[in-house]
Amino acid sequence: MQIPFDARAFRDGLNRLKLTALPKGYQPLLIKPFLREQHLQELEREGISALDLCGNGVVVAPGVLAVFRSGAKNRFSSSAPITSIYRKNSSRVGRVFLARSSYDAVQEIHAEINRRNLLVNRWST
Repeated sequence: MQIPFDARAFRDGLNRLKLTALPKGYQPLLIKPFLREQHLQELEREGISALDLCGNGVVVAPGVLAVFRSGAKNRFSSSAPITSIYRKNSSRVGRVFLARSSYDAVQEIHAEINRRNLLVNRWST
């Protein structure tokens, strides 16, 4: 029996987070298009925070905060892998958060995305 792509992606992400040594004071975070309630429960037991693009998630900050939200339906029901995920527009927001972890306003995020967008830069001069 072949493991479904979604289950395999979850398991791979969880295993990677468990094996990754993070700097002191940092907590792991798993982000996926959709997380099932049983995935969130497992992540909570493991002490790993996770969010999905449907509004489900578990946030675990030991000794500080614990939040669990589930019940939003999967808006991304296709299990086909996305091709070229790091090209064009599909990763712009993620890239700016990798370059800088926090922003004071949504407008700063928007400006940084546009600053990195060659088409916006070329036509706005």
